[in-house]
Amino acid sequence: MRIAVELPEDLARVPRERQEERARFLLVVDAVREGRLTRGAGARSLGMTLDDFLIAAGPLGLYAIDCDPADFQREPDDIAARGV
Repeated sequence: MRIAVELPEDLARVPRERQEERARFLLVVDAVREGRLTRGAGARSLGMTLDDFLIAAGPLGLYAIDCDPADFQREPDDIAARGV
């Protein structure tokens, strides 16, 4: 699919290939966040390894482990309650 986008002049100075690459990357990160793609499928769709994808997406708040902070904080109590 091809999408045409009008860019502000400041952004239009960036090479087209770089803009296209960045737009694809951000669309994939968004799809992973929304649960429409897995992290692995997102990486494959961009021709990246999973590690490279996670490293690049980390600064955007997409991390390797998708864990709610509250769940993470409750984990020790849950383990203790199970007697593990």
